[in-house]
Amino acid sequence: MRIVHISYSDSSGGASYIARELQGMDVAAGMQSYLLVADKSCSAEGVLQFAGYRRRRRIANALVQRVLVPLFARNKTITNSLSCLPTDAVDQINELKPDLVHIHWPNGELFSLSQISAIQASIVWTLHDNWVCNALAHHSVRTFDDCWDEDYRHSSVLKFFYLNYKLPQLAKHHSMTFVAPSQWSAMQYKSSPLAKCFPVEVIPNGIDREIFALEEISQEKTGASDSEFNVAFGAFSSSAAKGGALFSSVVKVFGDANFFSIGGGVIEGVQHLGFLSRERLAEKLLNIDCLLLPSHVESFGLLACEAISAGCPVICFAGTGCDEFVVNGVNGYLVEYSEDPINDFVACLNELRALALDRKRVSESVKEYTLSNMWLGYQELYDRVYSNG
Repeated sequence: MRIVHISYSDSSGGASYIARELQGMDVAAGMQSYLLVADKSCSAEGVLQFAGYRRRRRIANALVQRVLVPLFARNKTITNSLSCLPTDAVDQINELKPDLVHIHWPNGELFSLSQISAIQASIVWTLHDNWVCNALAHHSVRTFDDCWDEDYRHSSVLKFFYLNYKLPQLAKHHSMTFVAPSQWSAMQYKSSPLAKCFPVEVIPNGIDREIFALEEISQEKTGASDSEFNVAFGAFSSSAAKGGALFSSVVKVFGDANFFSIGGGVIEGVQHLGFLSRERLAEKLLNIDCLLLPSHVESFGLLACEAISAGCPVICFAGTGCDEFVVNGVNGYLVEYSEDPINDFVACLNELRALALDRKRVSESVKEYTLSNMWLGYQELYDRVYSNG
């Protein structure tokens, strides 16, 4: 079977990481497998780049980001890929003559939804975010109808276009199966009109236990004292949906700790560690007593699962993909939404500090979330979809 994985990038964010790991494991198993990306930074076998994308992206940014988003979106941070511009990306996919196409993260106007039905192979589509099924809003915890009304001006125009043109075009594809990385993500999908067209299955993301299993991590220290309480914030970006403002408030209220930020979330007054390789991240997590992940939306919560595997408890919002593996008092806390969640996060930090959870038990609580289990789950799905397609 020849498989083509599709992602905007081969290196940025959790979706790209999962796409690259799955494709690499395919190749290691002797399969014909490719990863086709717009933003290419690695030279691994089978990683290819869409031709001519950079020029198209400049045009797309000029039209979508400067004209359409300001015209329709109430909050420009919510809508960043309307997926409305036709491109030749589907032609490039078909030129590889795949038996199966696995779509991961088709961001940045990679292609129009209305073109996907022209892909000449069965499709597996992993919902690393909700944009394709939830009003094209990348980060939303609301229902399909609420997304349109709250996120967009002139919502009736966009909703009509989506429901009466894009969705019917997408539904013409002969064989498509969506995959949710968590039960929560699957429920989000089932609230969408898209659920009437295609099935959804749940395959949890996997983490590299060879890196993040507590006993595998080098004992290098971060420089913080063992007697101090160290708290980290993790986010790919400073987007409002990732909860940076809430973390900043927690820092001011909690006070008595060392605070760090990991990734792209720069917080004033907090030591910024930046983007780290997974090996370096695992080492840093050895000296972190708690990871705060106050994101409003996580389809799975890859960083949270990696932290727990490294023995670092996590505090995050309930009602996201992190519900899959975060257990109150065992490996962290789930905070219910409220009008003022800051004090709830602070209370959980105080409780974690008092409990001093055993890091080995924390790590073992997510031992089933491995890359190999994820890959095997997808192989079984690929075989079934290909046979039925």
